[in-house]
Amino acid sequence: MVGAALALLLSAGAQAGEKRTYADWARRPTAQQILRLYPATALHDRKNGVATVTCKVTAEGAPVDCAVLAEDPPGYGFGEAAVEVAKLTWFHPATLDGVAVEQASVQIPVAFRKF
Repeated sequence: MVGAALALLLSAGAQAGEKRTYADWARRPTAQQILRLYPATALHDRKNGVATVTCKVTAEGAPVDCAVLAEDPPGYGFGEAAVEVAKLTWFHPATLDGVAVEQASVQIPVAFRKF
């Protein structure tokens, strides 16, 4: 089984009286898309793994400036693969008083499970 999950983090809170919403999934990668990105060395060695990346979400909903926060086990390329998975996502952007704004960051944990 291959899966992906999302946890949202906001670096700055809304001011009193402001109405804020946070970025939320608009498009998630499919299991087949994630499987195509499974690291070759991990497939060869029959390893499952997980990685967490952080990305900013633009006012248009695109994930940008993605970077690896953690991967386990290390050395199999799960972090780099998770960055590629993040590029397949799209978000409903965060809003402030009804206007789309850039969200400081989201974290996207990706589980690679085949074995």
